Amino acid sequence: MHVFIPQGDFSPAVCWDHTNHQLDIKGESVMENPQNFYAHLIDLIQPSLEASCSKKLSLNLDLYYLNTCSQKCLYHLFELFSNQGLDVYINWWVDDAEDDYELQAIYDHTCDFPDFRVSVLQRT
Repeated sequence: MHVFIPQGDFSPAVCWDHTNHQLDIKGESVMENPQNFYAHLIDLIQPSLEASCSKKLSLNLDLYYLNTCSQKCLYHLFELFSNQGLDVYINWWVDDAEDDYELQAIYDHTCDFPDFRVSVLQRT
């Protein structure tokens, strides 16, 4: 099952590839109420996570900006992955890792999930 949500004015593009267990989130996440967007995303991918035998997931994050509410929603997405017992490999693209406060906030939260591996990649 593949899921694609096109990028909106305030929401990121999302591509879920069930076959390869890969989730790509790209763009900005600056919605006023991102809970609805991310709850819908979870509803779309959770059944295939539960039905899969694979315990590995690749998460590619290329978010130019995300607000505080969106950061909390990503944390809930991480909780879902952790509750599924997944080994999560996160590739996070940034402009400047030293000045990326959103990255630091997300990275701090991944410490709650010991099966997560985070790679910070410089956007070109």
